[in-house]
Amino acid sequence: MKATLFIVILLLNDGNFHTTSVHVPACPPMKEVERNYEKLREANEFKDWTALCTTINFDDRNAPSSDDQPPELKV
Repeated sequence: MKATLFIVILLLNDGNFHTTSVHVPACPPMKEVERNYEKLREANEFKDWTALCTTINFDDRNAPSSDDQPPELKV
């Protein structure tokens, strides 16, 4: 069984972090993610952000660790 996770970390204006993790059917297009979050950052909704989307394979315990597998989307 595989799971694709989309993770967003926001650096809020008060210096705290807000993290969101969502199970998605596929990684969203990087340009769309960048456009949406940059628009919010420019509107001063938060100071900075980063996003990561990766697929995790739960079936194969002998597969390389996630450190060995590059994420499908990382900004």
